[in-house]
Amino acid sequence: MKYHTWGDYAINSFLMLLAVITVLPFYNVFITSFADPAAIVKQQFYLLPTSFSLVSYKLLLNGGYVGKALANSVIITVAGTLVNMLVTACGAYALSKKTMPGRSAMMAGIVFTMLFGGGLIPYYLTIKSLHLINSYSVMILPVAVNTFFLIILINHFRSIPPSWKSRQKWTERTTSSSCSASYCRFRSRRWRRSRCFTRYPAGTNGISRCCS
Repeated sequence: MKYHTWGDYAINSFLMLLAVITVLPFYNVFITSFADPAAIVKQQFYLLPTSFSLVSYKLLLNGGYVGKALANSVIITVAGTLVNMLVTACGAYALSKKTMPGRSAMMAGIVFTMLFGGGLIPYYLTIKSLHLINSYSVMILPVAVNTFFLIILINHFRSIPPSWKSRQKWTERTTSSSCSASYCRFRSRRWRRSRCFTRYPAGTNGISRCCS
């Protein structure tokens, strides 16, 4: 049989106290949302529910705030994800090429921005100068490129075997060659038929002999 020491009781009590402190604000918000505003004003800390009212939820639903908030969340999430993936993937693919001019300077600048930040005031001044305040762009464009994800994608593109790239180039070259040959044959056959109709009158056997 395992005996509990005073240290075990102290640790359990401390963890229970932390759990109560964590849950208490959520409990307070929940019971306050169903309380009468007058009862909330009378009590400094509304711990035990003394009234029930749905006035807060009526104001919330009638004002249209929930619909606007959901629409903003969907627009920012979808557009931000698409822009972030597009810009990050394109930038990572270009920077993964060792033959790209200025690649070392760009990578140094990217790593520098990852380690050091300008702060809140320069960030706000930049957003204000670009006229992005009070628009969806302020939630999408400043975070269009994530430095950490960019470096991960760069390493991913570098890990692709060269045989895959050469195989892809060979497939593209073969496809373009076959398409060009088919187009040339089609053009040649069409030109030959047009000459047949020009040389021989309608209803003669020369057309069949020439176009066969």
